[in-house]
Amino acid sequence: MKSFSCCLSLVFLSVWVLGASGVPAAKFSLVAVRINGTCVGGADAGEHCTRDIDCDSPGVCGGSIAPTASVSANPGDKIQCEIFASEWTPENQDEPVLSEFSVTFLVEKFQAVPPAQGELIPFRGLRPCVHNDECWGLPEGCVGGFCVSSDDKAGGAFIRVLREDYVFLWPWPQIGGVDFSYNYRFGAALSSPSSGLVYEVPKYCGTLILTVSDDACGVFTVVMEDCDPQQSSSCMRDLWRIPILPLVVEPLTIDAGEDCGGCEVIESTYPPNCALDARQLTKPDGTARKGWSSIEFTFENTEANPCRDTSYMTTDNFSVREYPSGPLPPTISSVTPNGNKITATLNRRITLQKWTCVTYHGPDPPGDQEICFGHLPADVSNDETSAPADILWLIDCLNGVRTCEDYQCDVDRSVMCGPPDILRVIDLLNGAEQYDQWLNESMPIACPTAP
Repeated sequence: MKSFSCCLSLVFLSVWVLGASGVPAAKFSLVAVRINGTCVGGADAGEHCTRDIDCDSPGVCGGSIAPTASVSANPGDKIQCEIFASEWTPENQDEPVLSEFSVTFLVEKFQAVPPAQGELIPFRGLRPCVHNDECWGLPEGCVGGFCVSSDDKAGGAFIRVLREDYVFLWPWPQIGGVDFSYNYRFGAALSSPSSGLVYEVPKYCGTLILTVSDDACGVFTVVMEDCDPQQSSSCMRDLWRIPILPLVVEPLTIDAGEDCGGCEVIESTYPPNCALDARQLTKPDGTARKGWSSIEFTFENTEANPCRDTSYMTTDNFSVREYPSGPLPPTISSVTPNGNKITATLNRRITLQKWTCVTYHGPDPPGDQEICFGHLPADVSNDETSAPADILWLIDCLNGVRTCEDYQCDVDRSVMCGPPDILRVIDLLNGAEQYDQWLNESMPIACPTAP
């Protein structure tokens, strides 16, 4: 069977509490216990399926799995995760003991961080129950074996208080449930603090069912809030309702596969590849020095090569070199993302009569892609030599016989191509006023990235 699988890796969400001995003593963990839509138990485990016969024997299509912090899944799969608490009382000590807990997920972290795509969606639908107490927060209660919610918000987040391994053994007096108005906050508290519990084995605290969106791929990070006694957050509290501190929160990392490796194919750039800036370096009096000091990349954003967001990129995704090589080529000082575009800004203007080449270090394939551009005043034709023929080339551009870019025809940098630019080309070729003479000056070598 052809595999469209993505690998989903659930890393423990852990909160550690240091006891008097300094040894980590408490932990929240999130593990996967069931998966629907993916082969389980066979040689093709992790591949997409709709029926048992889609999977290699003895595997089946979905079902319970051994609790694990790493699981393979596909877009559209539902992953049942369970929260466990354990070891919150230091060894050989009577306190602190647990009388209250809360676990809060930051829902915005269910979204993919580019270049990943898609999202993890808390499951919307009915959940099974046998007692009204299992439907905390839902006034409709347990009807016909399912928790009923008028707005259908609670299908994928719940606490089954009748489980034998539930952290607060039923029927101990307690209050709690899942707060859907605040980022899926799970919590419960004993109504009698003197009934605090001491456990060394993991105890169940809640269930979260996440649906992997159809367009999911790449790496996700799901984060729990740190414990803030003044806010709704992830905390454990002792007999006196005092937070058990300090806490260290480890994120949930989800790897949904390599199918979306980020922005891959460069569609265009400005300046374009092998472009030469024919405009004046300065005004005739030698002031207002100007030149290219950045390059904008536009990436193809198609179904075959998606690029929705470049915000994940950093300066490390780009490098610069000069041809011929020099001792101090420009460097990338910053990047500015904008959808499927990104502007890489250099720390200075490019060097005259040298090729400045910026390499985008992208996914493999296609791998590194290099774009070169330079500055040769009066070279309107961009043939890598400034010559009288450039005057005629500019006239053709102004008359519509040829097509010129602004960096070719706006030689005097007036933000408009016109007859005065013809005179400025003549000035540059002859070295008038404060200009160097550019007549018959050429680039030292041909464009290194010429097609």
